[in-house]
This record gives sequence, C-alpha cells and structure tokens, in this order.
Amino acid sequence: MCTQGSPPYPYKICLSVLLCLSAIGWGSCGSAQAERRIVSAAATVTPTIALPCSGGIWGAIAEFAGPQIPLPPLTVSGPTTYDPSGAWTGYYVALCTANDSPHVETYMTQHMLAEGWMMGAPPVDCLCNGLPVWRRANDGRLVQFDQHPAYVGGDLRWGITIFTRAASQP
Repeated sequence: MCTQGSPPYPYKICLSVLLCLSAIGWGSCGSAQAERRIVSAAATVTPTIALPCSGGIWGAIAEFAGPQIPLPPLTVSGPTTYDPSGAWTGYYVALCTANDSPHVETYMTQHMLAEGWMMGAPPVDCLCNGLPVWRRANDGRLVQFDQHPAYVGGDLRWGITIFTRAASQP
C-alpha cells in the first residue's frame, strides 16, 4: 500500500486506492499533495444547512405541533394566534420550513395518516374556515394546514390551526 512509512489507516488506504486508480494528473501513488487535494475537495462538498426564518418572531425547531401532529424536518415555530370558530376554538401556529410546498404537503399527509388522522368535512358546529379538517378517532382536536403558504426569502412560511371544543357554549 502507499503508506509512506506510516500505519495504513482506513482513510489513507481509500485515498491511496483512489489516487492509484485515477489518472487525472494529481501525481503519483502516495503523493501527499494529491491526498490533500482530495481531502480538501471532499470537505467543500459537504453542505451546511441553516435554520429557516431564524431570529425575530421565529423560535426554535419544532418537531410536533401537538401530540401526534408531526412537522417536517427543519421547521421552526412562530407566533400563535387565537381563532374562534363557532363552538370550537382554533389556535393558529405560524411555521417556517426550509423546504418547498409539495414536499411539506406530502410529508404532512404521509405522517398524519401514519398517526391515524383522516381528512374529512368539519363538524357542522365548526366554521373551520369552510375547509376540510384532519380528524382522529377518540381525539377531540381538528387540524387544518395553511392552504396558501408563501415563500419569503427562500423559506416556506405556512401554518397550522388546531381546533378544540370551546369550554362553554352559549
């Protein structure tokens, strides 16, 4: 092996094999300069992932919007607003994800179904923005995802409304 007098570490063996098999003019087998070039090239390929919508109104990474309501990776939470809806109370949570809308929609559909949620019409006593909701057996919550996400600075801003029965009804 091309070890130049040092013990054959696995990464050096792999680099040496690559160098010996490649014919791209980086020098001969065992060339320290060639090993540095490959290591440097590999180091620059690794992407760094920044948090979406960092700072200001945006919080930390959120994995769930509530029990059994998963969120896509690299989603941060923002402000929460109150949204009364007939006999139901809705809480809207602003979210920001480092992904695009079709990926988020696919992720949410797959994971909501896996958690036992089903999409359907809202109960008659919930205005629910006039849109279908996610429901789950033996769960008193209704869930809606933002129908009109927006791209701001390359990040997808969207939200989720979680409806629960109002504490008292007139």
